[in-house]
Amino acid sequence: MRIEVFGDGVDRTSRPHCSAKVSCRGIVEKDNSILVVHLLKQNLYNLPGGGIEANETLEQCAAREVLEETGYSVSVVEPTVTVVEYYPDSIWETHFFKCRLLDENPRMTSP
Repeated sequence: MRIEVFGDGVDRTSRPHCSAKVSCRGIVEKDNSILVVHLLKQNLYNLPGGGIEANETLEQCAAREVLEETGYSVSVVEPTVTVVEYYPDSIWETHFFKCRLLDENPRMTSP
């Protein structure tokens, strides 16, 4: 599934002509709970994720970002949704993946 979101003043005819910033997020469920990260500076919670690196697949990005942000190793099970956000000066494309825990003990991660 693909969802498109248009920021203020942007519509299908006036979308910005720039490359999308691509990121991936992992959806990790266990015992009816979803794994989230707390972003202290913004004081909000989000799914673990971040930007794709060169020569990395979307699935590799999702698994790497979950590991980096939470310490948990996961395998990607399936894609769920892609959200594309259009703003006057940028495009953000985020791919969400359902993931499965490979180890229930997180590795220590650097701050």
